Amino acid sequence: MNPRAIYTQTPRPARAIRRVLLRAAAAAMLLMTLPGAGCIPSASDRKISEGNNYFEKGELRRARTRYHAALAINPQNPKAYYALGVIAYTQGVYSSARINFERAIGLDSRDPDFWFHLGNTFSQLKRHRKAVDAYEHVIALERLYPEVYYAKGIAHYNLREWQRALYELERYLRYSPSGERHKTAYQLIHTLNKGGIRSPADVEPATTP
Repeated sequence: MNPRAIYTQTPRPARAIRRVLLRAAAAAMLLMTLPGAGCIPSASDRKISEGNNYFEKGELRRARTRYHAALAINPQNPKAYYALGVIAYTQGVYSSARINFERAIGLDSRDPDFWFHLGNTFSQLKRHRKAVDAYEHVIALERLYPEVYYAKGIAHYNLREWQRALYELERYLRYSPSGERHKTAYQLIHTLNKGGIRSPADVEPATTP
């Protein structure tokens, strides 16, 4: 097979996943700041919630102001750095997004969303090996996170690691019964299979959760 032919026939990460990742980030931002039953949000978290409302309306400047206000109240709030990272990612300022996601992880390394969006940012920066590393952190923290298998498959694809890309894309389809990326995943799998690529025999098959 001609690996370069397969490489050029399919979308790169920036084209394949950017829109859906932004929507997922916005939804995650809103969910992560909702207080649990009986919990009163802190003043810092209330500023983040205000910022998220502006973010949903597309008023990014006001949203950013609220996130900085949250940090002024509590400089150790990882959700504020995460939110700033999402705004930077939305605007295509990926170096700033990376810094903010890494700051969030430095304060809370157990949140899979932080790692997932750091991986997405590395993909946009074409640092695909670093993206794979970040996605592996997501899987270690939350195995039932279907989107990470798709994103990881795309990262392996851009590294021209055809077997690993195929394996991760197949795993995405197994973990996600439906999704708007299914069509692209099937197309990539078909292209790889057509080129003679099969899942690596030395990798344990994914199991349906």
